[in-house]
Amino acid sequence: MSGSELDLLKAITQAQAETLKDIESTQIFDGLLSALLALTDSEYGFIGEIVHDDGQPFLRTVAISNIAWNEETRRFYADNAPAGMEFRNMDTLFGRVITTGEPVLANDPAGDRRAGGIPSGHPALRCFLGLPFSSAGEMVGMVGIANRPGGYDEAGIDFLAPFLATCGNIVYARRARIELRETLQRLRAQDARQQALLRSAVDAIITIDQDGVIETANPATELLFQYPERDLVGKNVNILVPEPWHADHDKYIRRYLRTGEARIIGRNREVKGRRRDGSTFDMELSVSEALLAGRRVFTGVVRDISDRKAAESTAKRAYEQLSRSRDHLLTVLNQLSVGTLILDREQRISYLSDIGREMLGFGDHEVVGRRWSDIMPLSDVSARRLKNCISLPPGSRPRLELNWLTDDGREVWVDCDVQDDPRDEKGRILYLYDRSEVHDLRDTLGKVRYGQMLGESRAMLQLFQSIEKIAGGDWTVLIEGETGVGKELVAHSIHASSERKAGPFVTVNSAGLNESLLASQLFGHRRGAFTGAVADQKGFFEAAAGGTLFLDEIGDLPMSMQTSLLRALEQKEVMRLGDSTPRRVDVRVVAATNRALDEQVRAGDFREDLFYRLNVARLRVPPLRERAEDIPVLIASFLAQSDAMQGRRLEVSVPAMDRLRAHRWPGNVRELKNTAEYLAIHCPGPVVQVEDLPPEIGGRGRSGDGPPEDPGRPTTRVSERQRILDALAASSGNRTAAARRLGLSRATFYRRLKEYGIPARTVSKSSH
Repeated sequence: MSGSELDLLKAITQAQAETLKDIESTQIFDGLLSALLALTDSEYGFIGEIVHDDGQPFLRTVAISNIAWNEETRRFYADNAPAGMEFRNMDTLFGRVITTGEPVLANDPAGDRRAGGIPSGHPALRCFLGLPFSSAGEMVGMVGIANRPGGYDEAGIDFLAPFLATCGNIVYARRARIELRETLQRLRAQDARQQALLRSAVDAIITIDQDGVIETANPATELLFQYPERDLVGKNVNILVPEPWHADHDKYIRRYLRTGEARIIGRNREVKGRRRDGSTFDMELSVSEALLAGRRVFTGVVRDISDRKAAESTAKRAYEQLSRSRDHLLTVLNQLSVGTLILDREQRISYLSDIGREMLGFGDHEVVGRRWSDIMPLSDVSARRLKNCISLPPGSRPRLELNWLTDDGREVWVDCDVQDDPRDEKGRILYLYDRSEVHDLRDTLGKVRYGQMLGESRAMLQLFQSIEKIAGGDWTVLIEGETGVGKELVAHSIHASSERKAGPFVTVNSAGLNESLLASQLFGHRRGAFTGAVADQKGFFEAAAGGTLFLDEIGDLPMSMQTSLLRALEQKEVMRLGDSTPRRVDVRVVAATNRALDEQVRAGDFREDLFYRLNVARLRVPPLRERAEDIPVLIASFLAQSDAMQGRRLEVSVPAMDRLRAHRWPGNVRELKNTAEYLAIHCPGPVVQVEDLPPEIGGRGRSGDGPPEDPGRPTTRVSERQRILDALAASSGNRTAAARRLGLSRATFYRRLKEYGIPARTVSKSSH
């Protein structure tokens, strides 16, 4: 073995021994670098680890010789060398090693095309050898040495192979130690958080082993059971269980371990607990099971419910007192807008409130003493659901949705709650909440809704069909329509019905973009691209990746940006400002305009090629004046939204609906929505009359000086009766369709039928 080989072996052996002793890796690498420079007779050198930042590799030194050449570089070296100096320029000889993973031997760096520029004043670089080293099949670092007399050769590369393997192993060990240290820190922090949660928990938390021996108890356990923790840990949990369950508690555990029959595990149960002084209390217990290190551990969460039980007992006594004043109670129930049925233990009706009679259509018929199943006109499915609900224990009964058809042709929908009768544990009380109007509106909206849009006119149905076809592809879409018609809702519907619905939907108002920063906002920028660009920034195209980019008011886009937009649409890629690399973008573009783009093209204000690129799939959203038949369902929906906030129900009279239909609606659907909000605020009564409408629609408004009522419009009771008859005839007797045609809720429609003496099943037109 030559002297050089022996020296190399000594350096490697010493480094490996220091690694095993867990000596700081920087100290080990400093020793290795010194040995390397001596072995190769090199003037300068470094050992570096390859690190990645946002996918880009760079070099961070773990050992480096001082190559400073003036006071400034000496200070820089002194400040940064101990913690590792970072080199990110890959257009260098060492960068070539990092990017290719291959050795770089340069005995004439000044003439080598792989070498980058050298800073002014830098000592002469006469020759350079860069060697990568790996660990576990991954390149993790490199060695660089320079200025060996006579230069470097291939034999030197082979000679340093064991040295490079040692460097790779030390980097791997260093990373493993760092990862282990961070993992231990996370585990300690997690354990500290869990301990803090246990110690601060309001509920008592106890863990026991499979023999019932207590392993842990939190402070809440000490407070609840009046035992210090030292007197609980190591004891059988049955000390907290009163008789008659105390003696059998161990049997319960053994039976579960033997059979798997769980009577309490995974459930909330109300049981009794025993304090240290022997007193008992009501508690709620939830038990879970876990397998830790091959053994079964049970965790119990205990909550004191003594106060709750006392409150329930007090409430029960109060209700018993109230039940003794039965006449007063019946009076109260009849005043509520809730139907109430009281069933005895044989499930026979002992009481039915007036509201309940009206819901069921019984009128003055006697129902007391009859079974609910004999007199409630439920479908077989609804009847089975109600029967099952009545038989369930308290706390397990769901709220039911029931419906039936009364003798006078009314379809009734109710929500039904089933409660115990506090006077008889086998008796039941049924509370019926009328939801007929809500169901009608929901049913109506379900038939005329597409996504977030409403409409039953031919124009809207054709639009819905077009959206369905266009959504199935990935074409660029141009949506045309006046301001306020709902172009953005159309774009939303296309996105929601497409295969991109799981991706983002990004809306951009082209008219609202800052023209000076338009390219940056649409396509993004790199850090330093312009003053104030302090970080890399995605544009709207990248933000919408995998989804849909909606460009509203595309006709307002400056000509300077139309070329860039066309390139992005055609090439499916964008270039951030300050960047030289294009980025692929997977995005569907939907554009909208309230202008005639073809006229803008002829006027030279819009690029013809961009117009044809956008106009692959074209949709026109009709203005509201072309679909006046949609106004009743739209105004009903908008008023329902306002009603929810106002806490009252508002309906539109037939004359007022006629006036709404006749209006030209220059602001389209947006104007109609604003009108609904105006009515919710200013309409004094539950029914909107013509005079309640805003002045611009023909009402008197708040000032009372609007245009007078049109004498030619049907506003009298007689003409309104005829309009109802006409609506019934046009709907072939379908009362729901007739009510919707008139813009009335079903309940109001039935009240009008009764008021005008019109039979509910009228079909043909009648004269007054």
